[in-house]
Amino acid sequence: MKGKRYTTEDKIQLLREADRGERAIQAICQEANISEVTFHRWKKQFGHMEVNEARRLKELERENTELKKMLAVSRFAGSATMFSGGSCGQSARTADSWSALVRMRITARKLLSRRPHRRRSERGWATGSEGV
Repeated sequence: MKGKRYTTEDKIQLLREADRGERAIQAICQEANISEVTFHRWKKQFGHMEVNEARRLKELERENTELKKMLAVSRFAGSATMFSGGSCGQSARTADSWSALVRMRITARKLLSRRPHRRRSERGWATGSEGV
């Protein structure tokens, strides 16, 4: 069974309680029903961050995700237009591209991680005509 999910504010509050040094880390972890490994992972992740800084970080991560999606859609729209050979309005092309991505279940991460195909000779492999 999955444990309790803590918000970023809860995590930072537990870290600050440990920083004050009034109680041992083991006692704080037992009360919060988390392992010490989890506590130290949170400490590494949030360090000396305050609550408002953590909120800002979460907001920036959300914005970054949206920008990656927009970039993936624009790249896909450009490649779809090249293959179709036709030209259509930007809004129609973007909407068609987005629906195509959804139908194919392609995420922004997958689309952005694709690399162009290279031939064997470009990789530095022997082409057969060279001596061994």
